[in-house]
Amino acid sequence: MKQYEVFFYKVTEAQREEINTKGWDSPIGAAYLDITASRQLPAFKAVTEFDLYEHATTITVDDIEHVYTLLQNHKKPWTASYPCHTDFPRSFSVGDVIWHKDTDSFYWCAPMGFMEIHNYELIGYLKGKVHA
Repeated sequence: MKQYEVFFYKVTEAQREEINTKGWDSPIGAAYLDITASRQLPAFKAVTEFDLYEHATTITVDDIEHVYTLLQNHKKPWTASYPCHTDFPRSFSVGDVIWHKDTDSFYWCAPMGFMEIHNYELIGYLKGKVHA
């Protein structure tokens, strides 16, 4: 079994309002689209500036594909089985990030599969989000 830390992207109410009033071309809108609507590994522009990720849970499973499957809310909420560190425990989705702690590798959930992240600023930011 392998341990994974899971990070969900999120926007605050104020950020959502800025997107609604200024559009997707606004800095927050562009940063959000960069991580959620890309078909290739995002640049993760402004993720740290806008604080777009939160630590959602820690999960121990056989492989990374199981993380995606087990963190869906279709039969029962995943919070019934795993610790929840977020106020909005939605299903795992494209744009979210997984940290494979055993190998110290980070993966972005792409539209099809996962892509390894080598952006060290983002990695440091995400590691700082994990609850002790």
